[in-house]
Amino acid sequence: MQDTHEGAQRFYARDMGTAMKMLSDAFGADALLLSSKRVGSGVEVLGLPPSPGASHELQASQSADRAQRRRVHDNAERRQSDRRRAERRAGDANPANEVREQGVERGEAVGDSGGAAQRRQFGDTLAKLSSEHAALFGQRERAEAGSAESFDHSVDMREAASALAERIGSLRGERPATDSFTAASSGQDASIQSELRAMRAMLDEKLQANPSQSMLPEPERYLVQHRLQRMGLSAAVCSALMETVEGDDVAKLWSDCRQKLAALVPIVAREALQGSAILALLGPAAAGKSSVASMLLARAVAAGEIDSIALFHLDGARDARLAELAELAGVAFTALRSADSLREQLAGSAHKRLLLIDMPADQPLPKSWRQEADALQLRELLVLPATGDARFLREVVRRHRSERTFASVLSFYQRATALGEVLSLLLSERLPLAWLTKGAVLPEHLCDPDADSLLQDLGFAGDCPAHEAVLAPLVTEPASTYLR
Repeated sequence: MQDTHEGAQRFYARDMGTAMKMLSDAFGADALLLSSKRVGSGVEVLGLPPSPGASHELQASQSADRAQRRRVHDNAERRQSDRRRAERRAGDANPANEVREQGVERGEAVGDSGGAAQRRQFGDTLAKLSSEHAALFGQRERAEAGSAESFDHSVDMREAASALAERIGSLRGERPATDSFTAASSGQDASIQSELRAMRAMLDEKLQANPSQSMLPEPERYLVQHRLQRMGLSAAVCSALMETVEGDDVAKLWSDCRQKLAALVPIVAREALQGSAILALLGPAAAGKSSVASMLLARAVAAGEIDSIALFHLDGARDARLAELAELAGVAFTALRSADSLREQLAGSAHKRLLLIDMPADQPLPKSWRQEADALQLRELLVLPATGDARFLREVVRRHRSERTFASVLSFYQRATALGEVLSLLLSERLPLAWLTKGAVLPEHLCDPDADSLLQDLGFAGDCPAHEAVLAPLVTEPASTYLR
């Protein structure tokens, strides 16, 4: 699955707590959660690393807010100082105040003067708090009016409000619980941050509830399936193979997979290739069709059955090397014309055991021959280059396969670099394998396939300790590797 967000990454896990921990480990505590949904037996989250630009904007906003608070505080201090100077001037002009001050100096009316001073200090403090309270709520109204401001702009406002509540509580002799107000969410960033905090809280609860929870459900099966896919087998083949085995022991799972796969490899029985047959060799250009015909001819010569084989080619598609070998062996290499009857052209060789027709590249059997081919029980042998990738080979099978195709030949087998893809293709297309070619001309270059040898070349070891050695590197890889 793909996503349009640049730098976004998907995480898959069994539960939301595990998925959020993977997101936090990958992108840090300030990662952004874009979406979350349940898939199959687990969950999928889409995360995004924190944006550097957003961090700069937040710092600039916080700096401006701190400067605004300093200006409000200075204005309040200045107003309070002016009010005190005015009160002192008014007190100096009042004779009653002078008498009270003289009484204080003589020690008279100590209780009344002390209570007045305390009330005056309390009033001054309340006036200061009122001015700060008014400035703070004015700032909140401006934040609500400007909906384009960042969600985190309300953090410093909450801190100032908390400090104000604490100071009021200390004046009254009690300290109420801190009450923080929440600014209105602004756009998608606010909802993302809110959801992220909720997921973090859920993650903490999950980790505290079960700290020893496994990162992967059934990790042994994950390891075995991942190793099968690294060998080149397609995901569909690996999933189908894992459904046929049970258990949680890595060595046993590996051994069972090997046995199941060996039983599933489609190989033509040798008895089916010993009887009389008319074979047409089909395939793409440079697949090795003429080489397969040459090796079958060499086998007949080596076995002393030169009279049991006949070679044909479609008119205009004569291979020079095959013609030369046929001439050296004393075997006729006859041209067939698509406009003429196939039965009549093969009638002269009807007594031979094996009739080989070398078809041109990327050309199917002529339509005029198909009815006669069915009557003659002609069978098509599809030659596939083992060096091709899965997409190319699948297209070759789609283009050339017909109801007369009974088997395939893997040519250039010794040069195959993606044997797992080729084997997956044979399994998914249910295309049996007749021969392998590991050379060009000699009879020993045409090999009979064997399931155990194929699996050995694919990377399967022969016994359980070797299986453990093959799977050992996977144990050290992080679990998130299998979920990305």
